[in-house]
Formats: sequence, structure tokens, C-alpha cells
Amino acid sequence: MTEHDTRSGLEPWARLAAEGSRLQKLYQQGRLDEVLAAVTEHRATMATLADASDTDNDTGTGTGAAWAVRESILDLGVVAAHDLGRWPEALELNAAIRQSRENRSAAEVERAVTWFNDYGPLLRLGRVREARELLYKCRAAFGRGEDVTMMGHTLSALADADAHLGHLERAVAQETNALQIKYRGSDPEAIAVSHYNLANYLQVSQESRAVWAHRLAAAIIRYQTESPRLTTSLRSIGRLVGQQAETSAPLSFNDVCLLVDGLPEVRFAELFATLPDRADSGQAAVDEIMRLTADVRNSAIQESVAAWEPIISALVAAQQPDAGEVAALLDDALTELGKQHAWQELVVVLRQIQAGPEDDSSRAVDSLDPVSAAIARRARAALAGDLIVDSTAWRVLTEET
Repeated sequence: MTEHDTRSGLEPWARLAAEGSRLQKLYQQGRLDEVLAAVTEHRATMATLADASDTDNDTGTGTGAAWAVRESILDLGVVAAHDLGRWPEALELNAAIRQSRENRSAAEVERAVTWFNDYGPLLRLGRVREARELLYKCRAAFGRGEDVTMMGHTLSALADADAHLGHLERAVAQETNALQIKYRGSDPEAIAVSHYNLANYLQVSQESRAVWAHRLAAAIIRYQTESPRLTTSLRSIGRLVGQQAETSAPLSFNDVCLLVDGLPEVRFAELFATLPDRADSGQAAVDEIMRLTADVRNSAIQESVAAWEPIISALVAAQQPDAGEVAALLDDALTELGKQHAWQELVVVLRQIQAGPEDDSSRAVDSLDPVSAAIARRARAALAGDLIVDSTAWRVLTEET
């Protein structure tokens, strides 16, 4: 009998292991729909192989245990479904992983990781209380297993769930606890996440210096480690800069250390000393972060101003004789935009500008946030003839979208 014949029962798992590697490459290329479709197909195939070939021992093919192949492929599907926002499919595939781990009597911590992976989809499906109950179950399991990393992630997730329920004081307490636990570990990005989240929850209570401290702590960690999440931190700091003067003065590095390390078990200054030295000092890192923040803010303002070009074009066109159609489109557009909280004040000022020079809108413009003020100033300059805008840009307002 040939070698092919004697190993025929194992070959499907070897092929699936190779397919898992291929799907991993597809995922890295961003071809998420293909990954999810393939995982769904392979899930059906694996279900027919489980009884015949599933074993906790090595299959002899060099692929590892059949359960490892199955769970690896299913996990790729869960991640792809997450990235695509297809929450029911993420829950369904994760349930299959959970069943696999139950069948092989996996350790409690490993099973709890699978429970934890249901939290995000449940939250986004509006099943917040269910997610919260699940996380408390995870917390107990990770506590018994003394898994510091997953305990920190779980407490951050509980803070997220509490924030969704409007329990902000509890969210602050949970995230503070998460931060303290993460400082026992060695993952700088996990620590940065908690600093960032804690700033979010504290911002609601207007604790400006604490917000600044945690915003900068997260950004400093991400700057030194060249984290891809640095841009997110820069944008959040940019929003702080755009607020009223008394909350927008950045702290020094020493201020950050004093405020953050005032929390029990938090050792930000010690952590900074262990990070890569992209900036040669803490203050140099703060200075570069503020410079980058200014660049990000200016870019964001320019993008927002460009997005309002059709409105500005309509303001100019509506001043011309026989411009009834444009004026009507402009009025409808401003009315709709005025329903959005972020643009309400800007719409009022634009209507004042439209009314003409006799309506002094200078003070109103100066009171706007930086983005809205830049849009209003461009509109005023265009109506005064000080700059030229695209005379046809307003036509996009005729589109239903």
C-alpha cells in the first residue's frame, strides 16, 4: 500500500492547515469578504471530519492537532467578521470555537478568552447588559487563572460597557483598575489604551488636567513605540487644544508624571525609561507630540473646509440674479446641517454672513470652534470677492445623497 493510501484520513487536515496559511495572507491583504466566505465553507467541511480525524495528538502530518487547525481557521473568520462589522456572524463562528474548546476540555483561561471575544459583537448589537454579565464571568476566570493580561483587557471592556450604560463613575473606576493591573504586565500599548480610555471617561466630568495627563501619557507611549495608534492620540489631543483656553494649555512631561503616577500602582515615569528612545527625553517627546498635533489639526481643518465647498459655492451663487433654485437648495442644505449638533452654531453664522455686511458676524465667527471658524471665514471672504471658489461646486446639492 502506498504512503498516500495509509495517510488518506489525515490529508484533509493537512490541506486545511495549508488553507489556513493562505487565508491568513488574504486577511493581511484586506480581502476580508473572501476570508469570511472561505471560512464558512471550510467550517462545513471540518464538521464532517471531526469525528473521524479530530484528536488532541499530533496528526502526523506536521500540521499539529486537528482542533488547532479548526480553531485557527474559525478564529480568522471571527476576526474578519469583526473587521467587517458583521456581528451575528462573529458570534456564530466564535460559538463554534467555544464548542471546540469545550469538547477538548481546554483550560478555563483558554475558554474564557473565547467568552471574552463575544463582548464586542454583543455591545455593538445593543446587548450591553448581556455583554457586561459575560465580562464579569471572564473576570472571575482570569482571576482564578492569575492571567494579568486578560484581566486588564476585561476590566477595560467592563469600563466600556458601563460607559454605554451611562455609568461613568463606574467606568472611571473600572478603567483605573485596568490601568493599575496593566502596569503589572509588560505591554505598553495595552497601558496606552487604558490611559486613552480613562481620559475619555474623565473628560465628561471636566477634570481637564487629568484628561490632559492621560491623553499625553497615551501619546508619549505611542510616540516612543511608533504605534499605529499614535494618530488617534494626536487627534484627541487636537480636540483638547481646540477647547477653551483654560483647558488647552499642554502639561509638561513632569506634570504628566506627577498626575498619572499619583494613582496607586501606576509607574509611568518608570515605564517611560524602558521604552525605545525615539525622543531622547520625556519633554522632547511632549514637544514633538504637540508639533505633530498641530499638523494633524491643520490637516483636519483643511479637509473640513474642503467638504463645505459646495455650501460656500451656493452662498456665492445665491447672490446672483435669478438664483432662486440655488437659494432654495442652500436653504434646505443649511436646514439639514443645522439639525446636527456639531454644525448648529456654524449654520447660524453662515446665515448671518448670507444676510449681508449690515449683519456684523465678526464676533460670532470668533466664538466658533477652529474648524467652523475656518469655514465661516472662507465663506465671508468668498462673498466679499476676496477669494474665488468653484462656481459649480454647489451642484452636488442637487444629488439626493
